[in-house]
Amino acid sequence: VLHEGKLAVSFIAPLPSVGLKLWFDDSGDGATDPAEIRTIDAATGTWIQNDLISFNGYLGLVYYTNGAGVSLKLWYDDGRGGGIAGDKRVNGTEVRAIQSNYAGARATVTSYNGRLAISFYRAYLLKLWVDDGLGGGVAGDLEVNGGEVRNVVTDFYYEPNNYHDLAVVNGKLAVSFGDGSGAIGAKVRYDHGAGGGIAADGLVNGAEIRLVAARYDAGP
Repeated sequence: VLHEGKLAVSFIAPLPSVGLKLWFDDSGDGATDPAEIRTIDAATGTWIQNDLISFNGYLGLVYYTNGAGVSLKLWYDDGRGGGIAGDKRVNGTEVRAIQSNYAGARATVTSYNGRLAISFYRAYLLKLWVDDGLGGGVAGDLEVNGGEVRNVVTDFYYEPNNYHDLAVVNGKLAVSFGDGSGAIGAKVRYDHGAGGGIAADGLVNGAEIRLVAARYDAGP
């Protein structure tokens, strides 16, 4: 991603230097300097899938670790809990848990109406978290609370190729995904209120999910 006019890249380091890493081009020369590489999570169980975003002036990184207490995590460089805001390093309590007992291969993040939104898979459910304060949550606190986590589909059958992606289209959230259950194929859920749904409410209702392709060989 582009952040402060410079490149930022997250990646999983190969052996023997394992863990989730961040390269930020501090010098702005486009060349990788070892001093510019930071460790975000040193756990050897950190999974290969992660998603990086520049949001409200700071970097954010969504990832999951399959070590003890498997969970989906968010690092946001805002200096929470005594950290140093904007230093592109993990300190304080900048890492938050988004979902415990998470078991999936992908999570995607985007900015929606000035709030973070994350789609992820858990236990045959495709889920969406929007930091909008739904159901008694606290909007914009970068914590999961209230009813902010909602189901996109409840019969989602995950396969390795069935990745999903999250985007904002014309001011509304859209999630594309491959589904191996029901009407098998590539699908999209677009929060535009089709078929009696409520547009831009962050919830699935009406006929907001549609089949894009009846068969597929890879994720959307």
